[in-house]
Amino acid sequence: MSRKMFVVVSVLIVVSMALASCSTSNPTAAPTAATNAPATSAPTTAASTEDAMTQLVQAAQQEGTIISYGEPDDWVNYGGLYQGFSAEYNITHQDTDMDSGTIISTLQAEASSPVADTTDLGLAFAKLVEDEQLSQPYKNSHWEDIPDYAKDPEGRWSAAYYGVMSFLVNADKVTDVPQTWEDLLKDEYKGTVCMKDPRSSATAQMIVLAAAYAHDGSESNVQPGIDFFKKMIDGKILNGVSPSSANISKGECPITIQWDFDALS
Repeated sequence: MSRKMFVVVSVLIVVSMALASCSTSNPTAAPTAATNAPATSAPTTAASTEDAMTQLVQAAQQEGTIISYGEPDDWVNYGGLYQGFSAEYNITHQDTDMDSGTIISTLQAEASSPVADTTDLGLAFAKLVEDEQLSQPYKNSHWEDIPDYAKDPEGRWSAAYYGVMSFLVNADKVTDVPQTWEDLLKDEYKGTVCMKDPRSSATAQMIVLAAAYAHDGSESNVQPGIDFFKKMIDGKILNGVSPSSANISKGECPITIQWDFDALS
């Protein structure tokens, strides 16, 4: 398959955010580009004192590895971020790629003996992280620069990035590139559209919300989005293939609905 792809950004879409939340993992975890586990259960500031940072780095180097969930190399440049992190601190990075639902269930199962140092979760799961205290309070050195709506006051999570929904189209498989949500309902796109499962994926939940906004819905009224995807299912538009990088590269996802930054990568 040639690398001939088009990315179409939908006009009527939701701008959403994702979050990175550290588990209540080993308190000596090193700082990352997202969030981190501090050496104390109380919220702290990463740059509060040079000595505290030095101690944190030394403890992390002694462990040798930072463990993450849902932060693969090909997602929002985590590969590049961790490469720089490893070079700076001489610490390796080990990730297990999971969707948000799986991350939550894993953190719950590991609550008494945490494994992960940092995770990347959809914002929809933030309240659960707070309520079940699945992460350890920590405030990074840029905490005051983060808007209040994009962080937990106690420091259990903070938003790391945002994006808009797009259609990634394999032009070798699709002749006419869809430009709108309504275009996707056309018979010519039967069995061509891939997306994640909204029952476990925060990305897929945001896709449904984006479709809701495009059909006069809102954050408090996602029914138009649900109705739209019922039409997609009834019309056999969705093909059931997971939109992994491998499946997209193999041509098994002629049209993929996903974040623009993911499509462009």
